Amino acid sequence: ATFTVTATASGGTNPTATFTLTNSACAAANLNATSGAPQSATVGTAFSNPLIVTLTDAFGNPVQGTTVTFVAPALTGASGTVGSYISTTNSIGQVSAPFTADTVAGGYTVTANAGSLTANFGLTNTAGVASSVVATSGSGQSATVGTSFSNPLRVTVTDAFNNPVPNATVTFSAPSTGGSGSFSNSAATISAATNSSGQISENFTANTHSGVFNVSATVSGVGTPANFSLTNTAQTPASIAATSGSLQTAQDLTTENISAATESGTTVTITTTGTQGFKAGQTVVIAGITSAPSGYNGTYTIVTANATSLDRKSTRLNSSH
Repeated sequence: ATFTVTATASGGTNPTATFTLTNSACAAANLNATSGAPQSATVGTAFSNPLIVTLTDAFGNPVQGTTVTFVAPALTGASGTVGSYISTTNSIGQVSAPFTADTVAGGYTVTANAGSLTANFGLTNTAGVASSVVATSGSGQSATVGTSFSNPLRVTVTDAFNNPVPNATVTFSAPSTGGSGSFSNSAATISAATNSSGQISENFTANTHSGVFNVSATVSGVGTPANFSLTNTAQTPASIAATSGSLQTAQDLTTENISAATESGTTVTITTTGTQGFKAGQTVVIAGITSAPSGYNGTYTIVTANATSLDRKSTRLNSSH
């Protein structure tokens, strides 16, 4: 700082003498980050506040005319660029440097150097708006109806520079009818926010309808949803039933359509007078057939069936034979 010293004397023609003096700062002793940290900016944009350092001597006096260099991490990761990375301190010992984030999200440190003195700025590049949502895992699996799928449905949301986007709302939607299922809220739709890695996982349970179907995951502002192809498989059959053509009762045989009946072991061969439409496995009732072998009036199961000849294994019901 510059100041004036005045000397005065009594009498004489020039009683006053003036001295102009300047106190210069000592050697630089301290370099401080005055403003600009901590702060954050969206990837690819400028930080709101410049990075400002103040250089002072041991007594806190500003040191003017000293070169300050700003150094950011390599641009292979989260970093940025300085508008003027080498500057000289002004009359108040300060240097101000604008800074722009690169396209990689994350935190990092920018260092200001003045000789052996350093000052650090903690900065953060934040992800941009969501640009993409993809199915990371869980697609292509199957589960038995009424059971949970083994793996949760997981999506990853990223911005235009492929940075993961945290706190993005993802809505999962399954079909409302047919093969489908439900989420942890017992509904076919659920919404949740992504974590710091831009991911969200949801458990899913198959409903009681078998089939192949898709579950979609959407994010507002992202045009293409993520899709999961899932399959509900039927349970192991608990029973089997004949849908049609099960055992039927053939018309009763009477003397009017029986021409002969002979016995051979446990088989009675009955010859009909015409085609009766009998099939193997059917049951037939024989009653009042005077030509049948003695005691074989009753119920018989057809073993073989021909147009006019039926072989039956006797159950010997109501039989005295």
